Amino acid sequence: MSQSELYVSVDIGSSSIKVLIGEVDGENLHVIGVGNVQSTGIRKGTIIDIDATVASIQRAVEQAER
Repeated sequence: MSQSELYVSVDIGSSSIKVLIGEVDGENLHVIGVGNVQSTGIRKGTIIDIDATVASIQRAVEQAER
């Protein structure tokens, strides 16, 4: 049985937060989850409300996990 590794990428932007979950098996990368939600708590690249930003990240991660 071969071992695979999971990688997670998070892009936090002023307009949206994106999450990508990928599985590397040997030399192949398989995208197994994607989340994309509107960001809240961020304006012009600066976090202005940490609680709203954390909630947006959590929503994107949950979406990618599904």
